Amino acid sequence: MQLSFAGVILFLAGYSCGLAAPELTGPGEVSRPLGESVSVQCQYRERYQGNSKYWCRGAVWSSCHTAVKTTGSEAEAKGDRVSIRDNHRLRTFTVTMETLTLGDAGIYWCGISKFGFDPGVPVKVTVLPGYFSALAAPALTAPREVSGPPGGTVSVPCHYGKTAQGSPKYWCRGAQWNSCSKVVETERSEVKVKRGRVSITDSHSTSTFTVTTENLTLEDAGIYWCGINIKGGGDPYFLVNVTVLPGESLL
Repeated sequence: MQLSFAGVILFLAGYSCGLAAPELTGPGEVSRPLGESVSVQCQYRERYQGNSKYWCRGAVWSSCHTAVKTTGSEAEAKGDRVSIRDNHRLRTFTVTMETLTLGDAGIYWCGISKFGFDPGVPVKVTVLPGYFSALAAPALTAPREVSGPPGGTVSVPCHYGKTAQGSPKYWCRGAQWNSCSKVVETERSEVKVKRGRVSITDSHSTSTFTVTTENLTLEDAGIYWCGINIKGGGDPYFLVNVTVLPGESLL
């Protein structure tokens, strides 16, 4: 029996857990230009914190080929241009594919190793080629993970292509890029903008905008995104995991 991609998603939603809430969720589809990087974040239930997580490729879940796999810890594991990192507290694992080629396009799966059937969710990866790649939003990179203690300060530098110098830059929060909530945004200049404990400053000369969060609290931990507001095009973005270290506070 053959299923369309949409059909596969609906089928898998019930495959590993029947009518219950999903064991594992992902973005469904991601796309980036040729030569750039793409990050995929998958969320799982608390009981799977210590299980190995993996990323495999193939149209059929039962026969997909594992590209990279964790050991059950939070240590980053790497393969050929691909890496995976698990965050037990947030119950998410993030897969990053670097220097995308046209051959990287296809159906992949976020998976969890367990006794019996492994939970899995499909993710369609699209690589924008040639002409479309040139028209795509400029590259955007940042640290994948930053951390600081309660009461401390953390800064995230986000680097962009020179063609985006005049575009507004922003910082948003949320597990999924397409539904994240903007925290702070520049106003087409290098003037510092501050909203509460969070500020953003753009430097055109270095093609870098920096987001700073002061007086960190445990509630500040989570998934954030560096983003650029591109008029008439898709906004480039980059996932950043912010961790607030437990223990002694600086307050």
